[in-house]
Amino acid sequence: MKNTIATMQTLATPQQSTVRTLVLAGFATLAVLMAFYVYFVGNIVFDVIARREAESSIKLAQSSLSTMQVEYFNESRSLTLESASELGLRESQTTAYVVRPQAEVVGMAESVR
Repeated sequence: MKNTIATMQTLATPQQSTVRTLVLAGFATLAVLMAFYVYFVGNIVFDVIARREAESSIKLAQSSLSTMQVEYFNESRSLTLESASELGLRESQTTAYVVRPQAEVVGMAESVR
């Protein structure tokens, strides 16, 4: 009986080396999890900042593009035959046309019937 009680007491009270190993393993696990947490949160923050910078550069590019479109339309309205002749442009006397053969259209007309 004394051997059974002694065996139960030794099993019930863990040894100091076992406790130290478990505590160190727990702290190591906690440190690794905290490192992952900090990494992922930092990654998310940097992604949000990059997205905002990209959105602001897109807005700036769209604004610049719309300004250029307005300038283009204003310039195209001011372009006349007189201003073109001042630049050295003249109207063409001969015009060349390109004609596509109509073989495809005949085939389509036959298949529709």
